[in-house]
Amino acid sequence: ESNGITLLGITEDRYPEAVRAGPAPVILYAKGNVELLTGNTVGVSGSRETNETGQQWIESLSAELAENRHTLVSGGARGADTAAHRGALDTDESTIAVLGTGVNVVYPPENQSLFDQIIETGGLLISMRPPDAEPVRHAFLDRNELIAALSDGMIFVATDGNGGTMAQYKIALEQDRPVFVPPSNLDITPNDGLTTIREADATKSITTASDLLDTLSTGNAEQKDLDEWT
Repeated sequence: ESNGITLLGITEDRYPEAVRAGPAPVILYAKGNVELLTGNTVGVSGSRETNETGQQWIESLSAELAENRHTLVSGGARGADTAAHRGALDTDESTIAVLGTGVNVVYPPENQSLFDQIIETGGLLISMRPPDAEPVRHAFLDRNELIAALSDGMIFVATDGNGGTMAQYKIALEQDRPVFVPPSNLDITPNDGLTTIREADATKSITTASDLLDTLSTGNAEQKDLDEWT
């Protein structure tokens, strides 16, 4: 805590309820504004090899969502993740990076300035791992559960049908998160996995932020009515 890291224990009131009901790590390590964990959020996942078209699309969409007071949640990785975080930061709004390393370890190293900017603009770095934990493969797969739990819905930008993005998609379905993808007429690559995701009945293709926000607001309204009825 003397180094600016907040510990969130699973029994604390400020520990996110969706995380307690999902992956439920005993401790979360956070650096930055933990109040973002209780706001409106949208998760973003995509290949590290996402092409320029895909990166531009998600950066623009993320800026729209941030301007509509929705915090972008992503993994701080190369490609689509970085573009999503930058889209939010371009509007001077906050974003959450869920790390597979500890919050003191920058990975990938070239994102040092990105992570610094996230903290400086009132954003948040968060991890299930101790502060100085180095990158290991299983940790990046584990953090996908945390990304989904912290997100009201998930956008999948690009995927070749294998790897972390498809694993993230399966976790989003398991956690009953709405799933969104870019329109098929855009030249976003890799896209083999997007074809699979689009085939699911629950998937919605979106062009603008309003397409996504309408779905999320409708879902929230239906849940509220059900709670009142019960």
